[in-house]
Amino acid sequence: MNNLVAEFAALKRCQRRLKALGQAAAQVNRTLLAEPVGSFEALRCSRFSWDPGLDSKTIEKALHCVLDWSKELAELSPDDLYELHSLIPRSDPGRGLRQKKGSELFGKLSPLSPEFVEKALSRFFVWVSSDSYAEIHPVKQSILCQLRLLEIMPFSRYSHLVSVIFSHYFLTRTDHLLPTYEEHELVLYEEALVEALDFSTDSLVELHLGACLRSYARVLGLPA
Repeated sequence: MNNLVAEFAALKRCQRRLKALGQAAAQVNRTLLAEPVGSFEALRCSRFSWDPGLDSKTIEKALHCVLDWSKELAELSPDDLYELHSLIPRSDPGRGLRQKKGSELFGKLSPLSPEFVEKALSRFFVWVSSDSYAEIHPVKQSILCQLRLLEIMPFSRYSHLVSVIFSHYFLTRTDHLLPTYEEHELVLYEEALVEALDFSTDSLVELHLGACLRSYARVLGLPA
C-alpha cells in the first residue's frame, strides 16, 4: 500500500512537470503514445487469443476516437461503446449486443448471461457517471471500468479490446498520459487480473500505474 501511495505521488509530480514544460497530455498521447499503445494491445489480443489478427493501426484509430472525446462523465452512454466497436473490422453490425454465452476469462470468470447484458450496461453507465465514482483516482477508475466491462462482455467479438480502450478515457479526460506496457508484463497482467477477479485489485492498479509512469519517463527523459 505504501508503494502505491508513493507511486501515485510520483505520477502527480510527473503530470505537473509535463504541464510546466508546456506539453499538453492530449497532444503527447496522439503523437507519441497512440502508436506503441496500439501495438501492445494488438500483441495482448493475440497472446491471450482474445481477438487475434487485429492490425495495430485499427486499434490506434479507436484510441484516437477516445482521445477526441470531450464529454463529461455524466455524458457517457452505451453509444460510446458502440462507436468504438464499429471502428473494428468484422465487428457485429449495428448495435448487436452479445446473444450467446461468452468464453471464460483466463478460466476464472464466466461473463454474464446474454439476457442480462443490456441491463448490466445501463447500470454500468449509471455507476461511472456517479459522484462516488468521480472521487476515485483516474488510474483506479480505468481499472475498475475495465474489470466491469470484462465481466459484462457486451459484444460477441472484440469486447476485451473495446473494454481496454474505453477504460483509457478516464485517464485522458483528466490529462494523464496513456499507459505503455512492455511485453514481459503480459504474464504479470494475467496474474494481476485473475487476482482482481477475486476482489483484490491492488496488483492490477500498481501495474497500470507503473505503465503510466513509464509513459511520463519516456516523454520527460526520466530513468525508467
